[in-house]
Amino acid sequence: SMASTGFSLTFLGLPGVLFPRFCSCAPLIAPGRAPTQLEAETMRGLRALVVLCVALCASAASSVRKIKSNRDMEKALELSKRSGKFLVVDFYTDACGPCRMIAPAYKALAEEMRDAAIFAKVDTRYNGETASRYQIRSTPTFMFFVDGKAQPSFQFSGAGEQQLRHYAQLAQKEAQKVFVELSRDLLGRFYAKYDPEKSEEAVDKVFEKCAARAKSDKCEGSTAAELAKKLADKYGKGPRPEKKVPGQASKEESRAGPREGNGSKGSSRGSSRRNSAPKTAEPATGMTLADFSAEALRGELEKRGFLVMTEGEASALMTGGGGEDARASGIEGDDFDEEDDEDDEDEEMELPDEWLPPATLDHSEKVVIVGAGPAGLSAAVYAARAGLEPLVIAPPVGGQLQGKGVNVENYPGVLSQTGPELVADMQKHADLYGAKFLYGLVDDVDFDEHPFTISARNHTIRAQAVILSTGADAKWLNVAGEEQFRGGGVSSCATCDGYLFRNKPAVVIGGGDAAMEDALVLARTSSSVTILHRRDQFRASKILADRVLEHPKINIRWNTTVKAFDGEAPCNAPVVEETVRPVEPGDASCLKKVLVQSIHSGEEDVLQAAAAFVAIGHKPNTHIVKGELEVDAAGYVVTRPGTTATSVPGVFAAGDVADKLYRQAITSAGSGAQAALDAERWLSERGLGISDITEPAPAIRDEL
Repeated sequence: SMASTGFSLTFLGLPGVLFPRFCSCAPLIAPGRAPTQLEAETMRGLRALVVLCVALCASAASSVRKIKSNRDMEKALELSKRSGKFLVVDFYTDACGPCRMIAPAYKALAEEMRDAAIFAKVDTRYNGETASRYQIRSTPTFMFFVDGKAQPSFQFSGAGEQQLRHYAQLAQKEAQKVFVELSRDLLGRFYAKYDPEKSEEAVDKVFEKCAARAKSDKCEGSTAAELAKKLADKYGKGPRPEKKVPGQASKEESRAGPREGNGSKGSSRGSSRRNSAPKTAEPATGMTLADFSAEALRGELEKRGFLVMTEGEASALMTGGGGEDARASGIEGDDFDEEDDEDDEDEEMELPDEWLPPATLDHSEKVVIVGAGPAGLSAAVYAARAGLEPLVIAPPVGGQLQGKGVNVENYPGVLSQTGPELVADMQKHADLYGAKFLYGLVDDVDFDEHPFTISARNHTIRAQAVILSTGADAKWLNVAGEEQFRGGGVSSCATCDGYLFRNKPAVVIGGGDAAMEDALVLARTSSSVTILHRRDQFRASKILADRVLEHPKINIRWNTTVKAFDGEAPCNAPVVEETVRPVEPGDASCLKKVLVQSIHSGEEDVLQAAAAFVAIGHKPNTHIVKGELEVDAAGYVVTRPGTTATSVPGVFAAGDVADKLYRQAITSAGSGAQAALDAERWLSERGLGISDITEPAPAIRDEL
């Protein structure tokens, strides 16, 4: 608070920043006592320092914000329009593996582009209203907004970092085009030159229509850009809109000075317009802060782009409260929360530091592990403890365990962890003993010559031995409508997307453990769950099958197959011009029904469903080794009986990429340990890489 003037300052372009208490200037004199001249001068100096203090505090603000309601979303859109920055929103859930995988890249991009964009996140589990408003059907989904309007052509789902960067760059270019305005004076001069018969009243109408469409008192934003383009099409040349400066008046307004009657006693953070302060005389040379009245100082600061708050507003903002002063100005301390809240600790795992390969090809790694599920991370622990300094190449978060929203109950020693939590602990364990990590996908391998060559993220890595642990991906039914509605109600990850269809009927296809787990997850939020299974009994473990059979919200259709998926195409999605759209019941999914058929009678039936989750097994990820290693008819890597050795000496396979029988997290971890032991033995027998192993790894020395 500023003791004598009674208000505080914050930058116009940085709403939502919670300033530490040291940013306020507390009174330095006792109540009731008149300040001395020295004290008065000191207070004036402290007030001047508030601007610098605010700037320093603002610089520490989080680069990614949380949107917890539609009201928060409106504020984000308004801030985007006012600041000229485009808005990116990540719709995610903490249980979604791809969401966790892309989270570090999203945060890094937010830091890189903080001067050009506003980055925000919506947890669809807790903010269903915003997810429903934009009809989000899968996670992660990224939406881009320019000038407060959605850009459907930029929207995408999935964990593609290159896609994210590409569309962010396009959105930035689009934002630069539309953060402009056409002043009435500029429009008048244009018509005077190219259409002199146009009356002043007609020009006024054009300007007012543009301002109305822009929902402002100015012709600005994309509306101004569109008007300029239309005029160029009509007259062969159009007016060039002026670039706006956040928080500052336009060039024409600056020339004309403040308009009469537009003075304002207060200012709102949520407002996109800035009323001019009462006209004040320009300060004469040599004047100090002491020569300004409170109102004159307020007016001068507002004219220079600062937002001036009352003492009550500043107090509410700094304490996180929502008092009357704060509510009157649309300022609430709990809006637009910073990403690193305590309750979001699990949202982004703390990943081990990334290792980057040396530029020279003379160097070769002893062991490279491709994949970071239970098999790959177990192999990393064993190889690291053997002093092989393994390099793990995989996305930041990997493995089928990432899709498990229920607790892992069949892994010894693990009593109450979810799949993502277990994988996070495995990564920490491998990092502890010296494993290195390169985050990304492997693009190509060459096992024809030794050392082997692996290409990943534009890097070429040579390896003495390779452990392949790339796991398996979900199988699909390959029936009519499946591809069309994938991402629009048809999914393979109930923990990722199930919550988006809360209070709606859902279908699960399958009869194994994965199907049982999906059904139990969906039963928490869906109005009903129907399991479709082609046999007359489940293949799942008894404990999971019994839970499903006893659950009151889960129905089962035995001896039934899916013939087709049907619904709306295209889905009802917000159009470009929409920023607010009322949500209609049931419009959050394009899938509406599932056509099923009885195996015995051939009779067909239609089930009403908002979502369908396919859980019929997995296919091995062996596409990168096609033509390099021997695989069986189902695509699994063939290993020598009793070992993890493949058809190429020095290359080993572990986990679901080679296991078509057990496919459990614990068996994958066991085979990963076997692969590391096999690789260590193979290297030792040939004397490869042993000369470099003279001491235990640093982490092991510390432990000893």
